[in-house]
Amino acid sequence: MHDFMADLARRAGALVADLFHSGTYRQESKSGWDLVTEADLRSERLIVEAVQARYPGHGILAEESGAQGAQDDHLWLIDPLDGTLNFARGSGPWGVSIAYAHRGEVRLGMFYDPGADALYHARLGEGAYLNGRPLRVSGEDRLAAAVVVCSASHEPWREEAQRIALALWPPSTRSLRMTGCGAGALCALAAGTVDAMVEVDGGPWDYAAGALIVREAGGVATTVEGSAMTPRSRTVVAAATDRLHTSLTDALRQ
Repeated sequence: MHDFMADLARRAGALVADLFHSGTYRQESKSGWDLVTEADLRSERLIVEAVQARYPGHGILAEESGAQGAQDDHLWLIDPLDGTLNFARGSGPWGVSIAYAHRGEVRLGMFYDPGADALYHARLGEGAYLNGRPLRVSGEDRLAAAVVVCSASHEPWREEAQRIALALWPPSTRSLRMTGCGAGALCALAAGTVDAMVEVDGGPWDYAAGALIVREAGGVATTVEGSAMTPRSRTVVAAATDRLHTSLTDALRQ
């Protein structure tokens, strides 16, 4: 399954990258602020069809097409293009996120960044890797010294996202960043290039793979409420260390 998922992420990433470089893809508004592009739809179709052919009894939860099949025992969570707005504006980061959960526990997760040919991958209990090289979080445990990623959102999460940004605005942290790519930000945390990440406006497909990769790299990831992450979680607070995670959640409560 690991090899199948890795091949699938790379194939979908190559498709998305070809459309990005062609500059001729279609795009439309899903809402007043959210976009969907031809790359999202074609990447998702490629992934879903491949999973259904290989594992016909497995359920799927994908960003664009929603839930398909039985969801209890075997569930694939698919974000065919995380960072769609970045993609549409010709910037980064963006990539393909895929996770597999068995009976409510994410067991396998990957994020592929085609621009860097970077495949972040993790299996439960077996560590996290970037193109086969082990990943480790930074180890930073001081909020005032931490580089933190958050999101700027729209309704219905706008006010909550604004409160989070204000709570974490320097000098409360060393630096506050907004990347527009939740899975990519979690992988950056796993790689030690940022120290923490908070988002309240995503879907399970945004965080399932990345949260596993963070934990397998030695970090901590929970929901904003402090609950354990599940394949249905729609918020995330992730940090390099327990102490930093506690400081971060305390700042958010205040």
